[in-house]
Amino acid sequence: MAPRTPDLQRHQSRCVVANIALSMDGYYSGPGGPADMGWLMPYAISDVARDHLTELWKPATTALLGRINGEGFFGYWPTVADDPSADPRDRAYGAWTRAPARPRG
Repeated sequence: MAPRTPDLQRHQSRCVVANIALSMDGYYSGPGGPADMGWLMPYAISDVARDHLTELWKPATTALLGRINGEGFFGYWPTVADDPSADPRDRAYGAWTRAPARPRG
């Protein structure tokens, strides 16, 4: 009997993309604690950062966040999707965060 091989066509996969905001001196949050991302905001809203982050999330199928990060993200980003004054890249990301997860086929 030949060894059984998995039927890869029957399985759908997810694409996980990792991103971490880390300062040059090794900090990931500001002096206000884990939810303090004020140090990052001047950089996160630049065109370079928006373009980079768009390239990161577009191929992803699922958002995997910790509780604190998730509470911040999901309390903010879905509302940006409907904000006509928001950058189009931000609106697209906001819509992606509220869309149901879809496996890649």
